[in-house]
Amino acid sequence: MQQPVSPLKAKFKEAMEFQQQGKLVEAATIYIAIRKEDPKHLLATYNLGVVAVMGRRLAEAERLFGEALAIKPDFPEALQARARMLLDLGRGAEAVPLFDQYLALRPNEADAYNDRGNALMAAGRFDNARASFDRAIALNPGHFVAMYNLARMYVEQRQYADAVELFSRVLVMQPNLPEALIGRASALNNLRRYEDALADLNKALELKPQNARAYHARGNILMGMGRNVDAVMDYDKAVTLDPTFIDALYNLAHALQLTNRIEEAASQFQQLVAINPNYLFAASGLFCARLHCCDWTDYQASADKLISRVRAGECADNPFAFLAYSTTAEDQITCAESYIEQKYGTIAFPPWASPRTTNPKSASVMSRRIFTTMPPCI
Repeated sequence: MQQPVSPLKAKFKEAMEFQQQGKLVEAATIYIAIRKEDPKHLLATYNLGVVAVMGRRLAEAERLFGEALAIKPDFPEALQARARMLLDLGRGAEAVPLFDQYLALRPNEADAYNDRGNALMAAGRFDNARASFDRAIALNPGHFVAMYNLARMYVEQRQYADAVELFSRVLVMQPNLPEALIGRASALNNLRRYEDALADLNKALELKPQNARAYHARGNILMGMGRNVDAVMDYDKAVTLDPTFIDALYNLAHALQLTNRIEEAASQFQQLVAINPNYLFAASGLFCARLHCCDWTDYQASADKLISRVRAGECADNPFAFLAYSTTAEDQITCAESYIEQKYGTIAFPPWASPRTTNPKSASVMSRRIFTTMPPCI
C-alpha cells in the first residue's frame, strides 16, 4: 500500500517544479512557507539560496547558504555555493576555508580547485593560488578555465612571457575565446610586442564586436605605440558600451589630456570621481585638469585633501604632477615612494639611489635634490 505524501513534502515538490520552470517568485514563496513550518528544513533553505542566486541577489544567497550550513555543517553543496558567493562578493579570503572544507569532502574536483585558486588570488596568496590551479589542471588536463586564470595571475605578477605561453595553450583548445585573446594581448603589450597584441584584439573584436574590454585593451596598446588620438576613440567606445567601466573612463580622461583636449578630460575625470571617488588618481586627475583649464574652484581645499592623503601613505598622485601644488620635500618624497610601491611593488633600495648609494643620509640628500629642483608640470 502506497504511503500518503506529507503536506510538507508535497509543498516542497511543488516549489521544486516552479523552480525548474523558472517561476522563481512562486518557488520562493513556498520555500519561505516551508521554513516557517520547519525552520531547520535543510533543502528548503538551500534551494531558497539557489533561487536568490538565479535572481542575482548574491548577498542574500550567501546568507541563506550560511543558514543551511548552520543546519548541516558538512553539506557539500552549501559549502561550495557559499564559497562561490563570497568570491563573487569580493570576499575571497573568507571563501578559502570553505573551499578547503569542500575539497576535504570531495578531493578530486578540478572545478573546486580552480575556484579555490581564484579565492587565493583575490586574497593575495599567489603561491598557494598557483598550486591550486596546477592541481585543477593535473586533475583535468583540458581545464582551460584554470589555465586561463593561472595566466591571468601571471599577468598580475608581471610574468608576461609565462602568461603568453599559457594563454596560447588555452587558445589551442579554445581558439575563439575572446577573453583569452584579450589576456594574451595584455601580456604581449607589456612585452612591447604591439603588433601581435593588436592582431589578438582585432580578432577578439571580430568575434565579439560589442566587447568593451577589447576596445579598452586595444586603447592601451595604441597608447603604448604613441597613437593617442586612435586610443581616445577606442577608450570612448569602451565607455559608450559600458559607462561604469572605470578603468576605461580613467584612461579616456588621461588620453584626452595627452591630446590637449583638457576640458573634455576634466569632464571625464568628474564622471569618474562621481562613480568612485577613491579610484587611483581620479581626484588628482580632476584637480590637475582643472588647473590646466585655469579653473581655481576649491583649489586650496582640493590641494590640502590630496596632500593629506599622501601624508597618510596613500598613492594619491603622480609624483611629478604633485610638484605643482606640494610645498615640502618630505611630502614629495612620500608621494614618490607610495607611487613607486603602487606601480612596481616593494623594491630593495630607493629608486634615487644606485646600489652603491646605501647610506640613508646620502639617499635622502639625493632625493631632496631631485624633488626640489624639478620644475612644476604646469
